[in-house]
Order: sequence, then C-alpha cells, then structure tokens
Amino acid sequence: MIERPSGIKIEKFSPTLGAIITGVDLSQKISDAQFDDINQAFLDYQVLFFKDQKEIPPELHIEFGKKFGELHSHPAAPTMEGYPEIFEIHAHKDSKIANGEFWHSDVSCDKEPPLGTMLQLHILPETGGDTMFSNMYAAYDELSNKYKEILLITGKGLHSTNDRDIYVSKNLGTLRYSVPEFIKSNKELNNIIISIKEADIKDGGEGALLIKLKNL
Repeated sequence: MIERPSGIKIEKFSPTLGAIITGVDLSQKISDAQFDDINQAFLDYQVLFFKDQKEIPPELHIEFGKKFGELHSHPAAPTMEGYPEIFEIHAHKDSKIANGEFWHSDVSCDKEPPLGTMLQLHILPETGGDTMFSNMYAAYDELSNKYKEILLITGKGLHSTNDRDIYVSKNLGTLRYSVPEFIKSNKELNNIIISIKEADIKDGGEGALLIKLKNL
C-alpha cells in the first residue's frame, strides 16, 4: 500500500488493473492535493475503487467529475432531475436492459469518447451484479507487431452500428431522441487505437484499443 502526504492510500487491486483508494471522503469537498493524488492513481491504475464511502451529494459528484475535465452528456439516457450531468440507472429482475451486459468502451459512438465514468452504487444484489473491467493498454501491448501495424494502417472503426446499439436506441432513444435521430447523431468513424495522453507520456506507451465486443 502507498500512502501519500495528502492522506490518500492506494492499494493495487490486481496485477494489471485497478487500485483501491482509501483515506478520502468523497461526500465532502476534497483538497487539490487529494485530487492530484487521485488523478495520478487513475493514470497509473485506470480503474479506482473508493471503499467505505457515504452517499455523495449530486452537487459534489458533479464537482468532483469536473476536476477531470468537461463533463459528457449521454445522448440517450435518463438523467437525474435537476442534474442533467448525472445518468441514473435503475435495474431489477424484470428490466428489459441490463446496462453494460457486453464488453464495451462507454459511448464509443461519440466523436470524442469520454475519458471515463464515475459510478456511485446505492442498491446492490446480495450476489452477482459485478462490473468487470479490462486493461486495453495491456491488450494492445500483447498484440504482435504485425497486427499493431495493421491496426495503425486501417485503424478506424465505425462505432454504434451493431445490433446492440440499435437495440438500446429502440428502448432508450424515446427518452430524448427518436430512433433515427439517435442512430444518425451517434455514428462516428473513430480511431480503434486511442490513449490518455498523460498516461502515455509517463509510460512511453503507444495507446489502447477502443472496442465494443458482443457475445464473448
């Protein structure tokens, strides 16, 4: 475990991805030093888990998110009343859609996909319901040089035209967009290889894969 002068404690979660963060209360305003340590941990470990947290008020949730940059608004998602920056998810055994049931990179259909996602969980099942993450920098690094070369040459993919996205648009699109408008406004020819510039500069890395996989 690493302890920073700000009081932030960082414990590596797995060999290739993730860290557990303690020593900070996100239900209160955090200092610049605390954020700097959290942001560096994000660049180092990509997924952060904040344990033993109190409920974070929407205002502070938004304020914390803005420290990472301009907030992204999902093009077809239910938002919290009075807080359009927050995407609310309610699911139960009869829900037609389980958010994120396939491997994906969030909103890869946008011209500039978001840096990341902040999840605040309130009600969880006794078992199951786990969110799984994958290190796409490691996935890219494991590719052969020849395959990397192929991706760099043909490295653009049309996102949000597979069956999954159309299915989502039919079920959620009526909330803010008609289905044709949703599909039309969310097709982007994006690079398959993307990166977080600060992380790549630090590690001398080449990038990560931006993909959306179905039925794995």
